[in-house]
Amino acid sequence: MSSTAPPLPTRPRLADHAAPRRHFIDGEEVVVVHDMRTGDLVRMPPRAWALVQAADGTRDLGGLMLAASQSGELRRTSEIVSVLTDLQAAGMLTDGIDPFAREPGEAAIGPETPLDVLPFRLTCDGSGACCATYSTVRFTEAEAERARVLVPEAQGGRGRVFLPLAGSGAQASVAATAIDGACAFLAGDGACEIHKGHGLAAKPSGCAIYPATFVFDGERVRVSLGVECGCVARSVGREEGVPLVAEGAVTRADLPEGAQIVAIPEVVEIATGLTAPREEVVRWSRAAMRLPVGGDAVAILWALAAAVEKGDLSEAGVNAALSVERPPSAEALAPWVEAVAARTAEKRDSADRWRSARDRVRVGSQRLAEAAAHLREPGALDRLLAANSSEAAKHGVDAGLERFYVTASLHGHALIGDVPLAHALRDRAVRILLARALGERAAGAGGAETERVSRDREEALPLVEAMMRAQGVKEYARLVPQ
Repeated sequence: MSSTAPPLPTRPRLADHAAPRRHFIDGEEVVVVHDMRTGDLVRMPPRAWALVQAADGTRDLGGLMLAASQSGELRRTSEIVSVLTDLQAAGMLTDGIDPFAREPGEAAIGPETPLDVLPFRLTCDGSGACCATYSTVRFTEAEAERARVLVPEAQGGRGRVFLPLAGSGAQASVAATAIDGACAFLAGDGACEIHKGHGLAAKPSGCAIYPATFVFDGERVRVSLGVECGCVARSVGREEGVPLVAEGAVTRADLPEGAQIVAIPEVVEIATGLTAPREEVVRWSRAAMRLPVGGDAVAILWALAAAVEKGDLSEAGVNAALSVERPPSAEALAPWVEAVAARTAEKRDSADRWRSARDRVRVGSQRLAEAAAHLREPGALDRLLAANSSEAAKHGVDAGLERFYVTASLHGHALIGDVPLAHALRDRAVRILLARALGERAAGAGGAETERVSRDREEALPLVEAMMRAQGVKEYARLVPQ
């Protein structure tokens, strides 16, 4: 162990933000422990994982060595010390068990709590893109056992093994093995083996519910969705498809089993050092959802951020922001562009080091890094900011999808949590610009419109959103001074 390495915990366990995942990359098995806060990771061979999986906070180093020895895995003491040291250096170990890990949340959300459902119907194309983008496909223990029974030979039997969802030890939910970045239960044609053979009811609840989100705002459970799948983009404005929740669902009791409801805290940080009561933020979001039909999403988000940063959550402040037509300057955007370029380049390099060339995340990481670099090219940012309606398609702008994205984010309170509200608003403006850059690159200098170009542009914003959340790209926003 290096003299500069942090000391190991007395009774080590994986921290709750450490998510171990089993991958097969071009046929080779590896375990990757992801830091869910930062998107960073530690790779290890299956043998190393076998040495540390007993690190649940109840055993000291001697106990871990005994457990590994009894399982026949331990050859040298230095093996387990080395892998624990790597995890500790990455900030993914903690000491002892968490006595509050199983405690229920403080605020109970009653079954009669009314729902506020975003009007939307989804048509899924069955491509399986969403099943090949996320580091985690979540199963309950019961769902995992059912999958093993129903589809025992998924990916040649490699799908039978599940790892803890987060941290160490026994828990209610587990994560599926990934094959070249895709869920082990995803067939070669993009269809879910479980769904195809045994129906929707046999799927894990999280997969069946996706992409719906559920947030309790102190009054209602708002049902919205993340714009993280090309199917969402293609479903905007259409009347066919499946609603986010069953027709006639009006209260929490009507939500599907497995719906994970997030509660907004009673006090929300709206700017650095500035907070507001939850009910005031809820009123603000309702007003902000009244987006003008012809308004530019980037300009509106930036103007809303400026008002929120001053502590103005009033309806008058919202109305003034919604009427803004001038987008932010390239100078104001510069630190954001530099931060997103640095983060996407870092994620591309990381993906290149360990992911398969067939991995959708590796391809997506490369595309995002190229788009962020495109924003830094002379004239590109000004061009993407100034694109008018007649030039929109040529410059990668899908104004209708952008406005829907803003509405869905506001309705689902997706801007509350990671960073102050004003910072989150600007972050979403930058995400839209990154998607525009992807669209412009797809069209090329001549702006030629083909079916492939149209689809690439349609999927640009969903790709940005999926990579932001699922692969830790969103951490770029923390690099921008607040």
